[in-house]
Amino acid sequence: MAGTPEEQSAVTARVGFTEVRLKLSRLKPGGGLRELYRQIAELAAEAMDVDRVGVWFFEPENDLLRCAWLHDRRVRHVIDLSPLQVSRVPVYASAIREHRFIATDDAQNDPQTRELAQSYLVPNGITSMLDSAIYRDGQVIGVVCLEHVGPRRGWLPEEHQFAATVADLLAYFVEAESRVEVERQAHQLELRAKDQQRLEAIARFAAGVGHDLNNLLAVVTNGLELLDKRLDVDGKQISQMIRTSAEQSSALVKQLVLLGRREPPQAQLLEARHLKGHLAQLLAATVQPPWEVAFDVDDRVTFYADATQLEQVVLNLVHNARDATKGGGTVLVRLHPAPRRAGPAFSQIQVVDTGQGMSDQELDRLGEPFFTTKPRGKGTGLGMATVLLLVNLHGGQVSIDSTPGEGTTVTVRWPADAEAMEALAAQAPTHERPGLTEAHGRQ
Repeated sequence: MAGTPEEQSAVTARVGFTEVRLKLSRLKPGGGLRELYRQIAELAAEAMDVDRVGVWFFEPENDLLRCAWLHDRRVRHVIDLSPLQVSRVPVYASAIREHRFIATDDAQNDPQTRELAQSYLVPNGITSMLDSAIYRDGQVIGVVCLEHVGPRRGWLPEEHQFAATVADLLAYFVEAESRVEVERQAHQLELRAKDQQRLEAIARFAAGVGHDLNNLLAVVTNGLELLDKRLDVDGKQISQMIRTSAEQSSALVKQLVLLGRREPPQAQLLEARHLKGHLAQLLAATVQPPWEVAFDVDDRVTFYADATQLEQVVLNLVHNARDATKGGGTVLVRLHPAPRRAGPAFSQIQVVDTGQGMSDQELDRLGEPFFTTKPRGKGTGLGMATVLLLVNLHGGQVSIDSTPGEGTTVTVRWPADAEAMEALAAQAPTHERPGLTEAHGRQ
């Protein structure tokens, strides 16, 4: 026997749903949830022969039911819908939370869905609906809406089951994406912990040897003063060169001692135009042809910083850039406002070179005390570690973008004023804030 029309329809539906279920089972995460929503909605519309399929999620904190994706097979463009205020559709919201699905052939008049009539159903020509709740951890977090446009239609039990399958698949992908996000956050925490270990290592080193080095340098400078009395003019010139180097070394050691103590910086408001002038003088002695330093400065920019420490950050970054640019070249220093985000105001320092760049493996170790990309004997491995510590002490952030063979851009976000630093200090203790926040390599 061929069976009744209803039985034949049910058999046809089961065959069609089986084919679509196979397609759904082949979907893989990777392109993001919105792409999955799109594919699922399109397949569901095909299987159920409905014009519209929407994926909605509750936002309890905002009293909203928000559409994450709407597929309308009659149009080609993406449709953005305004969220529904849950308190204005309490009966519908309760029905979704209390039942596995809502199946109605007369959605505009059904007690469970008629709250949606004037604002949603009538304007969109929706006559019949099959909505299935999306569950996570036993709670309803959303709903998939299969919306029929045109003459009213009933819903077969097989269609109820298919709608529930679609809802369960959406729940699965939401959970999978949540796990990926948790793993990503855990990885970020691990990276921050490694950064913090690097910072603490250099701080311990600084505290341990700084005072001893200063004492040794004091012997050198005192000895030079005695020696000057017995030297001729040429000898005194050589003595002065030694004294200058010793004084520079002493200044660096004092910075190391300060880092070891991890004391709050003696910050003041610094104007970019004045900072540029002083940096140019300092760099003139260490960056010479065939290298040069170019400045791109917004004179309106300010930095709230310990002047010596901020200058040390720029000097270290420029010296690294110079050393990475074999055979000479231009190192660009930019002092500009940072892109505006919510929260405290930041200014931005960028040091750009066209040198050898860094690999992903080198970026992973950047800032590790005593690690250097320079040839043996050419670098101490303290320059970048010192940068991270100083930026960290001021509540700033460092990000690096580097391409092997093309160059590197180091971006430092620095508090623009006292209010910004105070706000950052209130958010978290200084020792909990890592300096290096991002490192991107392009192979």
